[in-house]
Amino acid sequence: MMIIRLFLLVLVLSACSTLPSIPPLETSHVDSWTLNAGMTISTEHDRWTARVYWKQEESSYTLRFHSPMGQGALVLTGNKNGVTLRTSDKKIFKADNPDTLIFKVLKLDIPVTNLQYWIRGLPAPNSAPQDYNLDKSKRLSRLQQDDWEIDYRSYMNVNGTFLPRKIFLENNQFKIKIIISLWKI
Repeated sequence: MMIIRLFLLVLVLSACSTLPSIPPLETSHVDSWTLNAGMTISTEHDRWTARVYWKQEESSYTLRFHSPMGQGALVLTGNKNGVTLRTSDKKIFKADNPDTLIFKVLKLDIPVTNLQYWIRGLPAPNSAPQDYNLDKSKRLSRLQQDDWEIDYRSYMNVNGTFLPRKIFLENNQFKIKIIISLWKI
């Protein structure tokens, strides 16, 4: 009986063990970049596609979203002091952070704050990942964080640094596919 209790205790303790921390990743030094990408956001009932231009210079950023066939554009600019969204019909919206602003204006609960890390193949620093896998080159191949599952389908060599090329994100509401055609660091 004592052996069974000891076995159960070991089993319970091993189930409660914490996830090993992610080793330093090669993209952690990339804090300024430009990228061009195609993005598709799908829900159970809707689907949106856009071309994305993202320029990040440390904590300042500009994201431009262009929908197909000139149907409209959104420009999101921000820094540590706040964020502004400009629509194609010249409306301007402001907030303290991009997640709040995107939800308020577009009714989309998209983690733009975390995306600046996930787009580079890094976990966001504001919370611990629930799970992750590394590929044979020690890059993230899958990350589970803040109720999102992020799959890194492929990487591209950018001046000796491998950055994600295909990223699929999913939670209980959204599926997002990002295909990056150009990185500049």
